[in-house]
Amino acid sequence: MKSIAFALLLAAATPTFAQDFPYSTLEAELASGVLDSAPEIEPSPDFLGTLDLAGGLNIALDRTSMNVVTTAFDVAPQTYQYIGYTTTWACFTAGGRRVWYIADQTYEIRDDIYISTIVDEPADPATDEMFRCKPEPKAIPKAHPALPAIGSTLAELNAFYKVTMPAGTRYFGGYGSPTTDVTTSVYYRLTDGVVDAISIAGGYAFEEVEEEAHLNGMAEEVIASEWADPITLDEYLFEPIDFDHPSVQTSFLLDTAYLSQVLSVFGGTAHTEEIFEETPITWACYDTGNGRTTFVSLRTGEGDDSIEPPIEPGPIANVIVEEANAPTNDACSESLAAAAPLPGNDIPRLGATRIELFNRFGGDIPERDSHLAYVTQYEMGDEGNWLEHKVIYYQLENGLVTGVAYKLYATR
Repeated sequence: MKSIAFALLLAAATPTFAQDFPYSTLEAELASGVLDSAPEIEPSPDFLGTLDLAGGLNIALDRTSMNVVTTAFDVAPQTYQYIGYTTTWACFTAGGRRVWYIADQTYEIRDDIYISTIVDEPADPATDEMFRCKPEPKAIPKAHPALPAIGSTLAELNAFYKVTMPAGTRYFGGYGSPTTDVTTSVYYRLTDGVVDAISIAGGYAFEEVEEEAHLNGMAEEVIASEWADPITLDEYLFEPIDFDHPSVQTSFLLDTAYLSQVLSVFGGTAHTEEIFEETPITWACYDTGNGRTTFVSLRTGEGDDSIEPPIEPGPIANVIVEEANAPTNDACSESLAAAAPLPGNDIPRLGATRIELFNRFGGDIPERDSHLAYVTQYEMGDEGNWLEHKVIYYQLENGLVTGVAYKLYATR
């Protein structure tokens, strides 16, 4: 999957630096809205986002690290931080020009800081020193055959881009995609009909390291309440959950055991997301060879320092789901030990028939392909001011249980 950074380069083709960003005369002008009524052009398809410098370096926009430039020309990178973004730059002067190499990290999700914009504008002795612009002729970009250079006239620009911009044009530019992997933008400023400043930006589509983890399968349906209304029973239902594997030497009392305890037994990684808006849930899932087991937390506990080792505050396990035919989820870890949760109390498990469910819980015989649930509730606390709910969810396919979930939570 292509990174969102590539798509955002399209938006960033019009410079995104805030008006309070204290550098580059051209960037400040472009950000002020002058492009709203400016003529638009499409950059030459022969410009692929690379520029050669006078000193021999080749800069590939969005692919060359800022460290390459700062090391080659012996300067320290400068940074500007504001709410929501950090910008890094290096600035050089030579022959009356000032060149900026800029990396805006608002959308930076990679392992380095990459130059995404180069600005070439007239030097300004009053501010060059303030911005620590180093005199360095080798840092000035060479002319590029696919980019009209500083000093080009309006007539030359019209001929190159095959457009007819009127006399008096002050700003113009645009963006394009010369290849499926590269996005470029070029913006010009003209003074008295001659180019005196250019902003050049480029983006490269790179592969994301990993996608955001999402709960799926029966676990998601149970948490999202996409299930049949439960049948109320007057019994205790399940016990603390044990596991069949000999390496698991503990049981998990739902709504009491911490997810950190689950991870310490089975390994893996916990993930947090919102199933309901502004209601985060935390979960961990395990591929067990013949199915998948998922632990889900619906609330956070305060920890327990009365035991050794103490338990830090964190998510508490409220739900355990075992399913035989779960959809693929790359966020799951492998653990044979997490197979076969044991609820006790003769509760039918994975592979049970619908007749076994009828014999155990009564009521009507379940449909061959159906979702059903059983719930019990009882008072807790010295004054009975808490109500504890236990729910078992079943998924049946062709008359057999292919998924079962155990849930425990309390309400006032």
